Order: sequence, then structure tokens, then C-alpha cells
Amino acid sequence: MNRNDVHFLDVIAHKTLLHYSYLEVISTRKGQTYEISLLVRQLTIQQRIRQQNVLKRKLIEQMPTTTISMQDEC
Repeated sequence: MNRNDVHFLDVIAHKTLLHYSYLEVISTRKGQTYEISLLVRQLTIQQRIRQQNVLKRKLIEQMPTTTISMQDEC
């Protein structure tokens, strides 16, 4: 590895097996980081939606009970 290239060498022959320019490696890394960040954001949003739905269901379940209780007191 140097400033311009990344070389993967054969351990025995010490010849280049694979070669990538530094710019290829950096651009791939940035793309993957962006994709991972996007995936984490999507999963977080999905989890929040699930939590909101659970909370909404629990509130709806409690509403009729509360309404009936308040009417009985009057």
C-alpha cells in the first residue's frame, strides 16, 4: 500500500495478484459507509413506527374503559 495504489501480493512469489488505485478504495469505502448509515436510519424509523403503533393500540384499548368509568361517576 502506498499513496497511489493498493497491491495484494502472492506470499511466495511476491508478485501482484490484485491491484486497486487509492481512489477506488476510498470511493468504495465512502459508498459503503453511506449505505450502512442509510440502513441504520431506516431500521431506526421502522422501530419507532412499531413503538408508536403499540402505544396507539394501548391508548385505544384504554379509552373506552376510561370513558365508561367517567360516565358512571356522573
